[in-house]
Amino acid sequence: MIGRTISHYQILEKLGGGGMGVVFKARDLKLDRFVALKFLPPEVSSDEEEKKRFINEAKTASSLDHPNICTIHDIAETEHGQLFIVMTCYEGESLRTKVKKGPLKIKEAVDIALQVARGLAKAHEHGIVHRDIKPANVMLTGDTIVKIVDFGLAKLLALPGLTKTGTTLGTASYMSPEQARGKETDHRTDIWSLGVVLYEMLTGKPPFGGDYESAVIYGILNEEPEPPRHARPEVPPSLDKAVLKALQKEPQQRYQSMQEFAAALNAPGNEPVPRRPTTQRRRRLLYTTLGLLLIALGAAGVYFLMPRGQAINSVAVLPFANPGADAELEYLCNGLCESLINSLSQLPNLKVQSLNSVMRYKEKPTDAQTAARELGVGAVLTGNATVRGDQLSIGIELVDGKDNSHLWGMHWYRKPSELASIQEEMARAVTEGLRLKLSHDEKLRLTKRYGTNSEAYQLYLKGRYHWNKRTPDAIAKAVEYFQKALEAEPTYALAYSGLADCFNLLGSMEYSALPPMVAMPKAREAAEKALQLDEGLAEAHVSLGHVWLFFEWDMPAAEREYKRAIELNPNYATAHQWYSDWLMFQNRREETIAEKKKAIELDPLSLIQNMDLGTAEYYWRSYDKTIEQCRMTLEMDPTFLMARLLLARAYVQKKMYNEAIREFTVVRGAVPELTLSAALLGHALGVSGHTSEAEEILSTLMERAKRVYVPSHEIAAIYLGLGRNEEALRWLRKAYDEHSGLMVYLEIEPALDPLRSDPRFVELVKKVGMTGKY
Repeated sequence: MIGRTISHYQILEKLGGGGMGVVFKARDLKLDRFVALKFLPPEVSSDEEEKKRFINEAKTASSLDHPNICTIHDIAETEHGQLFIVMTCYEGESLRTKVKKGPLKIKEAVDIALQVARGLAKAHEHGIVHRDIKPANVMLTGDTIVKIVDFGLAKLLALPGLTKTGTTLGTASYMSPEQARGKETDHRTDIWSLGVVLYEMLTGKPPFGGDYESAVIYGILNEEPEPPRHARPEVPPSLDKAVLKALQKEPQQRYQSMQEFAAALNAPGNEPVPRRPTTQRRRRLLYTTLGLLLIALGAAGVYFLMPRGQAINSVAVLPFANPGADAELEYLCNGLCESLINSLSQLPNLKVQSLNSVMRYKEKPTDAQTAARELGVGAVLTGNATVRGDQLSIGIELVDGKDNSHLWGMHWYRKPSELASIQEEMARAVTEGLRLKLSHDEKLRLTKRYGTNSEAYQLYLKGRYHWNKRTPDAIAKAVEYFQKALEAEPTYALAYSGLADCFNLLGSMEYSALPPMVAMPKAREAAEKALQLDEGLAEAHVSLGHVWLFFEWDMPAAEREYKRAIELNPNYATAHQWYSDWLMFQNRREETIAEKKKAIELDPLSLIQNMDLGTAEYYWRSYDKTIEQCRMTLEMDPTFLMARLLLARAYVQKKMYNEAIREFTVVRGAVPELTLSAALLGHALGVSGHTSEAEEILSTLMERAKRVYVPSHEIAAIYLGLGRNEEALRWLRKAYDEHSGLMVYLEIEPALDPLRSDPRFVELVKKVGMTGKY
C-alpha cells in the first residue's frame, strides 16, 4: 500500500489499525496537505443498505464544526469498492496510548473529559450519537486539543463479521448496559462510555474488569463499580460522585444530557484532595478489623448479607429461536442448544436439564420464568440465530428463573466456518455468566473440542437434528450426515458416536428398521471407534453398553460401560436410564428405582424417562402403577405413542382387552409402518378371543416379511396370543438366531408366562445367559 496513489491521495506511511480498519498517512495531491486515510474492512461494502446508512451518518458528522471533533474531508471508494474516509491528520497520540502508562493527573483527566463532553454535546445537538467512545477514539494533539474520531463507524459494528469476538456493540469495557443487552440506545450511552473513560484516566483501570469479555459484560450488567476514591483517595468527592452518576445502569438515572455532565465536571471542588497518610492508615486498620470480625462471624455461622452475584447451580438451555424461520438454519439452532447442554453437563456441580426436557419448548414457547419453574432450575438460557449474507448472528441471554430479570447476555457475528470456536466460547461465557468457579480440569472438559473441521461439525449438527426426530426415515438421513462428517474429518469422535446411536435405534425392538445382525455390529464398531479416538466420551460408552446388553447379552461388559459413562458425565440422563435397565435385569429393585428417578430428576420433562419408571413396574407385575405412570406421561404429551404401547400391554395383563385394543389401534393408525404395534394388537386380539382378526394381522405381517425385515419375536407374539405355543417357540428360536433385543426380557416379560413351564423355553433362557434371579 505504501507509495500507491488512490484517487488523488498518495500513501506515505501506516499510522495504525484495528478491527474497524487501517489508517495511513497520505498527501492530498490536489490541496498539498497531509491527511489520514482510514480504509474500512471489505465486508462493509457487502451490505448496500447498511453502507448507505453509514455514509449518510458520516456525512452528517462531517458537517459538525467543533474544535473537539475530527474533521472529515471526504468519503470515497477504491476501484475495488473498498470504502475509505479522508480525515485531518493530527500530530500527537491517542488517549489509549497515554492511559497505558498509568493514571493521569486529576486536572489533566478532567480537562480531557471536558473536551470530549463538549464535542459530544455538539454531536448530540445534531442528533448524532457516537456509540463507541473509548480511549482509542480520542486523539490528543501536540497543543493539548482533544479530537474525537470515528463518528459514524460505531454503526458498522452492527454489521455481521465486524464485531470483535464475543462483543456486542462497541468495545466490551466501554459498553453501556443497554448496548450489552442489544437494546436501543440514545445519547445517554455516550454519557456512560465517557464515564468509563474518565474512571480509567483517574484510576488506571476500567471500572469492570475480567479475563474474558463475557466477565466484563457480566460486571457491566450486574455489579456496582468501586468508587474511584477507593483506588485513588485524592480524587475529590464531587468528581467521584460525578463519575458514579454517569455509570448508573439505568439511563434515566444518569445525567440526562452531555451538557449536564460537562457542568458537573467543570464545577468547583474538583481539585485533587491532598494525600493524608494517617487517614489511610486508619482506613486500613478499620478494614482489617472489619475483615477479622466478618471472618469470626462467618466461622460462627452468622451471615448479615447474601453476596451479590452468587453462583447459579442449575440451568436449562431452551431451544434456540429461529426468527427468520429459515429451514436451513433449523439444524444449527438445535445443534447449538444441544452442544451447550452437552458442554455444561460436563460440570459435576451444575444441574443441566437435558435436550429431551427442553425440546418441548420448541413447539410450545414460553417465558423463561415459567420454564424455570417447570424444569426446577435457577436460571434459563435463551438464544437465537439468524443469517445475514454469509454471516451468522448468534445471541444468548441468561434469565433469572425467579423474576424473569436479565442476568447476562452475549452476541456473536461470525462465519459458519467458525461454529466450533463459537461453541467453545459460548460454553466458557455461560459459566462466567453463571458465576461458576471451575477447576483447571473442568475448564478443559468444558471447552474440549471434538474436531477441527468446520464442515464436519456442521454435518454432525445436521445429523443430530435428524436423529432427534426419532423416525426411521430421519435416522437413516442422520446416518448419511454422520458418514459425510467422517469423510470430511475421519477422526471425528462425535460423528462415530452419532453413528452408533443411529444403528442402535435402527436395530432396536421399538424400530426394527434393520435386522439386529446388520445394525448392531455397525453400532458396536462405531462406538468402539469413537472411544479409540476419545475414551472420555460418555455418550459412546452408553452406546457400547447398549450393544453389550441388548445384542451381545454380556451383562458384565454392559455394566462396565454404563458405570464409566456415569463417572464421566453424572448429568447424562440416558446413562442412568440404561443402567437402571441393567439393574432391573438383576432384580435389584431399589437400585433400579433410584436410577430411574435420577434420570427423571435430570430430565423431568422427558417423556421416555417418565414412562420408563412405569416400564419397571410392568416387569414386576405392578400393572396399576404402570398404568398410573403411563397416564401421567400421556398428560404431558398425548401423542407419545411409546407410552400408549406400554399402557396397552398393562391393560392386556389386567385382562382389560377392550382398553388395550383401543390403545394399540391408536398407535397403529398413527404409524402404520411400525410393525411392533401391529404385532402387539394381534396378540391382544388373540388372547381376547378375536381369533380371525388376529390371524388377519398375522397374515399381513408374514406377507410383509417376504419384502422387508419383520422381527421374528413379533410373529411369535401373535402366535402366543392365539395360544399356538409350538409356533411361538419356533419363532422365538428364530429371534434368538437374529440376536433380537427381546431375548434379555425372556425371563421377565409377563406375556411369555404361558411358556415358562416348557423345558425348551427354559433352555432358551439359559442360552441367552440370564441370571435366573427372578
